[in-house]
Amino acid sequence: MKILFRADGNGQIGAGHIMRCLAIAGKAKELGIESVFITADDSYYNKILEAGIRCVVLNTDFRQLEDEISKLLEQLDTEKPDRIIIDSYYVTDKYLMTLKEKAVTVYLDDVAAFAYPVDILINYNIYGLKMDYPQLYRREEIPLPKMLLGPQFAPLRKEFQKFSVKTACDCVRNIFVSVGGSDPECIIVKMIEYLIDHSELTEDKEYHFVVGDFEPDKDKIFDMALKHKWIVPHYRVSEMAKLMRACDIAISAAGSTLYELCACGIPTVTYVLEDNQIPGADAFQENGLMKSAGDYRYVHNWIYKLFDGMNELCDSKELREEMGKKMKELVDGRGAENIVKSI
Repeated sequence: MKILFRADGNGQIGAGHIMRCLAIAGKAKELGIESVFITADDSYYNKILEAGIRCVVLNTDFRQLEDEISKLLEQLDTEKPDRIIIDSYYVTDKYLMTLKEKAVTVYLDDVAAFAYPVDILINYNIYGLKMDYPQLYRREEIPLPKMLLGPQFAPLRKEFQKFSVKTACDCVRNIFVSVGGSDPECIIVKMIEYLIDHSELTEDKEYHFVVGDFEPDKDKIFDMALKHKWIVPHYRVSEMAKLMRACDIAISAAGSTLYELCACGIPTVTYVLEDNQIPGADAFQENGLMKSAGDYRYVHNWIYKLFDGMNELCDSKELREEMGKKMKELVDGRGAENIVKSI
């Protein structure tokens, strides 16, 4: 069997789509299944090759998928995949119907924008099981695809599959901080500047900032780290799970990273940067799995709420233990395997 992945990543949309597809491709490779990626541009071309997966670059606009159809069809005729996995917010009815004529189509969703005309639909989010897909498909009179819903299908890389519940430390020293694969809002610098002005938050602590490939303030962050020993930047992290597990708590945007933190059992304060992150952040908080500082774009004094939530975690070992246990129960790290076997 051969799986073709159609996904993109760049400085505007980050790395999430690429990374979760790489997790599925990695498990497929372990099971002897061939994979190939098709991307609009070469932003993550080398990253895909480093994973041992072929990649074809279309040199198209990732936001205009219908415009690439003729080029994509040429690749489909060459590759002849058995399954096509699509991970993009820019899909249309026409685009998906065209691909469905070529192979079994699988779509990774988290927003239920419309009734996607595909064979298999995946929504691995914590709120996935509560989304009323049957009603959406009945209303648009489209056959309901096979549904793979809930965190048991969260596609995480192999490094996130091996951990037991982490024992909470008596005193928080190391804090993992992630803003996603890109940082157009310059959140890292905003956090660092706030911490500089509130030095009580940095006493006896180290903040481990994950600096992505498309971080606009990379040089500034490393310069700031030279002046403040509590700033520990990590660029091009090769062992993300190891870094997470070395930390006591985390601060993270409400993207796919939350499921990696769950697999590692690291108590987390999350926050929202985009509309599609709102349901996840709300659901994690409502279920007592994480604390949420709300939406960066609209919450007044948002950064205060973020670090206030962090202080709550620092002050309560009991809360951290309870949260870490719930997180591990939600995500066991085997989602990629479950997807490959199900499709």
